[in-house]
Amino acid sequence: MRILHVIDSLDPRCGGPPAVALRLAAAQASQGADTAILSYQTFGGEERIATSMTAIPGIHRVAKVLVDRERSLVGRILGSAARDWCRNNLSKWDILHIHGVWDPAVRASASEALRQGIPYVLVPHASLDPWGMRQTPAKRVKKAVAMAVQIRHLYNNAMFVHSLNATESEGIRIAGIRAPLEIIPNGIFLDEIPMLPEPGRFRAKFPEIKDDPFILFLSRIHLKKGLDFLVEAFDIAHRKIPHLRLVIAGPDDGELVKVQADIAARGIGDRVHVVGPMFGLDKYSALVDAAAFCLPSRMEGFSVAILEALACRCPVIISPQCNFPEVRHSDAGIEVPLDPRRIADAMQQIVTDATFAKVTAERGRQLVEESYTWPAIVSGLDKTYRRYGVAH
Repeated sequence: MRILHVIDSLDPRCGGPPAVALRLAAAQASQGADTAILSYQTFGGEERIATSMTAIPGIHRVAKVLVDRERSLVGRILGSAARDWCRNNLSKWDILHIHGVWDPAVRASASEALRQGIPYVLVPHASLDPWGMRQTPAKRVKKAVAMAVQIRHLYNNAMFVHSLNATESEGIRIAGIRAPLEIIPNGIFLDEIPMLPEPGRFRAKFPEIKDDPFILFLSRIHLKKGLDFLVEAFDIAHRKIPHLRLVIAGPDDGELVKVQADIAARGIGDRVHVVGPMFGLDKYSALVDAAAFCLPSRMEGFSVAILEALACRCPVIISPQCNFPEVRHSDAGIEVPLDPRRIADAMQQIVTDATFAKVTAERGRQLVEESYTWPAIVSGLDKTYRRYGVAH
């Protein structure tokens, strides 16, 4: 089977979608498919992108097609470079797996696939969630126009829409999309982290943390990630556990100034460490050393960061809006409402009860091994393609 993945950018600063697209393509290639990924060049981020791919099993089997981003405004809006490439090359592929909603590469590739009669799958990656759709009046109007003019039509003509969970499927239907829906979760390659770093590596890089237990946030610094809840919860928890620290790791996506102001206003700057983006071994070192990973998100599709924490045996504290109820059902972590006091209680439970933390961490690892590895997910996806009529 010949599968072309399309995504606007491969830059890991863009969060989960690039990581998912690369690993999904690599897993398919490892199982015998002929896969490639079409994206725009990211000038200035080449080293970062290359580093993010280093440990992905099978990534060398995936062809990378990088087109230059358009120079003119009209060209960027229309995705002219991606459209031109697709016009000349789509006939080589059995199916397109397209990641995103609003990006020019998404609109251009889906439009051209539809014109040429080539089946395509669209993955919103939670971008159609009602919470995200109504953020700021200007964006709400812009998205509504885009949906009415083109996006809904492209989604409704997809072979199927690749949803990450049942809650996302509900949001997709609310957006007026009637194409078939298939729930296919994200996964992880356990081979990427076969030998976890020795404990202490992260602390050695940041000696100011000392030997104190710390809560780790590892994601984009964005409003939807719930850092306002996290900082308030930490402020409450550290009053009961004075030696507790908070580490905030991730690229700024518009909220860093507000978060830093909140930290300063609470007078907890000496206990909170904002360390910037972390990738590869540095990321896993942080997870190994952390007392817990906390993501009190307002909205998630299917967080790769949660999977990575579980795989590293780092206890997790997540919100129901992370849409990962299996964590609660398997007692593989703590799911708490977006209530700072409840989040603080969860922090305290993990930090003060070593037995609970250890048992929870082991259950988290077991959950990933049993249900969320890329090879298993890709096997199911291959059957789904075939059910819709795509063959070798």
